[in-house]
Amino acid sequence: MVKDVPPADLPMYAYLGGAVLVLVLWILVARVLPKPLGGMSWMVLFAVLLAPGTALGDPSELAPASISVVYAVMMKDYAGAVAICCRYW
Repeated sequence: MVKDVPPADLPMYAYLGGAVLVLVLWILVARVLPKPLGGMSWMVLFAVLLAPGTALGDPSELAPASISVVYAVMMKDYAGAVAICCRYW
């Protein structure tokens, strides 16, 4: 399925494809929510999934900023997690 995709581009395609899939599926959930809450939740999810960040401090690799925050919290670097939040959001 991915044999024609260059290995360097595969993580970016997987990230964008997964984000699009989550957002499309969230539309089904947002329809059930009240009107303003459904639209706002979709936009918040969009911002969390697609806010750019860097992967583990390497500026050449893109990753969502939310993943950087989760990684910082898992490594018990709470100051780093707050710094990432303040920088991107």
